[in-house]
Amino acid sequence: MSEKRLALRRKRRVHVWKQRFLLSVIAFAMIVGCSFAFSGIMTSAHDKQNSIPTETSYISIQIESGDSLWSIAEEYKPVSQSTNEYISELIRLNGLTSEDIHADQYLTVACYETTLM
Repeated sequence: MSEKRLALRRKRRVHVWKQRFLLSVIAFAMIVGCSFAFSGIMTSAHDKQNSIPTETSYISIQIESGDSLWSIAEEYKPVSQSTNEYISELIRLNGLTSEDIHADQYLTVACYETTLM
């Protein structure tokens, strides 16, 4: 093969390599960009889900034998609140000095309902 043909082949190979490299860089940039966009969308959706306003109503319940503040909290607390936080709220709402409750006693409990937007 002549020198001229070899030089032309080398030039073509370099050109093809540059094109492939450029396409790889563009593809990588698009993947990274899409990942950031998707991550932002998911974070936004998660934030909206956690900030759904709730409507609070209060009801009076009669304590039955075997009830505890823990079991009552598990039944009435919102998903976003821990059981311990809700128990503290029950104690505060009812002016209790301890976690002791007795059958036939009445407790005021907060009921949370999510509102649809």
